[in-house]
Amino acid sequence: MTTKNVFKTSITCGFALTILVVLSTTSVAQTVNSKTEKQILHLTSEQDSAAQPDEDDKLDESVRKFGSAAGAAYQCTAEADRGKLVMEVRQAYTRIGQLFGTDRAFYFAVHFGNSSQAQFDKATCPELLKKLRESILMRRAAK
Repeated sequence: MTTKNVFKTSITCGFALTILVVLSTTSVAQTVNSKTEKQILHLTSEQDSAAQPDEDDKLDESVRKFGSAAGAAYQCTAEADRGKLVMEVRQAYTRIGQLFGTDRAFYFAVHFGNSSQAQFDKATCPELLKKLRESILMRRAAK
């Protein structure tokens, strides 16, 4: 073998060895990632089966109902007093965003908007306004 052939052979072997090392490293990394992903998914599924999603759903529904009540109260409020109510609703919206995140503040705003236009039994207005004024978020907003 000449020096050129030895050099070419060693470069080829070195190149092949590099590819083999990269492939085996990648395979090990994929196996570790696969195992890690399974462990993470297993932990996440255990957490999902706990009470957390139920509590989140309850909170989401409460925020939606609060937005709907505020929208209905808007209809119950005299034209002259609606500005004050809107200011209180905006402050409640801000508090919801600060305390529970922007998704829930968005739910509140959407339900407020829908209910401020929707038809409902106006006979419930006095009770609705009373409950809304007693709610913690509206009391904080009025301060």
